Amino acid sequence: MATRKRAQIPSRDDALVDNALRRSPLFATWPADAFIELERMAGIERYRQGDSIHHIGEKVRGLYVVVTGSLENSLLQQRGRRYVLDYVAPGGAIGLIPALDQNTALTHVRAHDDTVLVLIPGEGLRDLLQRRPELLFTLALDLCDNVRRFGAHIERLAMLPLRERVAHALMSLASRYGQHSGRAIDIGLKVSQDDLAGMLSVSRQRVNGELRRLVAEGIIAARYSHITILDADRLAARVTDEGLRRSIVPLAAQQQVKNLSRTR
Repeated sequence: MATRKRAQIPSRDDALVDNALRRSPLFATWPADAFIELERMAGIERYRQGDSIHHIGEKVRGLYVVVTGSLENSLLQQRGRRYVLDYVAPGGAIGLIPALDQNTALTHVRAHDDTVLVLIPGEGLRDLLQRRPELLFTLALDLCDNVRRFGAHIERLAMLPLRERVAHALMSLASRYGQHSGRAIDIGLKVSQDDLAGMLSVSRQRVNGELRRLVAEGIIAARYSHITILDADRLAARVTDEGLRRSIVPLAAQQQVKNLSRTR
């Protein structure tokens, strides 16, 4: 699907930049002086839903950190279909590899919602890291985490039946965008069946069939790009990633305990 491309001139909003960078795990352990230098070079950019940040093969201006909204990180398949690698939530960052190696973009990145970003210019970031090479360690750990995550994702696509892949995708989205409502977990990110099909590299019709089964079994509720997990335990039973199961089911149980305590 074609996306709009808008020229952006970074604006200054020191309070917003400071808050966004402090929320990002990427810079959580940086010393104060380096963090201040990072803030001084950063600017704010705003994109409407569907706006393109960059396409594959384009020059990337720097490292982007999501303040509000979300980014879709994707590849284009044959016949124009897209394959969604990930959605980047607030606090998440994208563009680190091209910001460091000065090469072109590896993926298509667009605004999934109306989105506010912090842009850290690549030239300034490289200059800071050349003077402070010890800061590279935390960035390297983030790259390692991404490589492991994408490797596991490719393995799931190749090895698991669609039923388990759908469950894993929903649990993964809930781990980052989940909002508790009683015993249920609302996935705060709007995700259409086309979006899920892009994440799982299958047709929309096949995704529709799997979602219908989950709805019929009372495991989820789905309407208008909004998905609610009604039974996290039963959905988690279909997920092979033990760490992901542990991250979701205990949260649902904790919320139930909180709800009970309020009624006493």
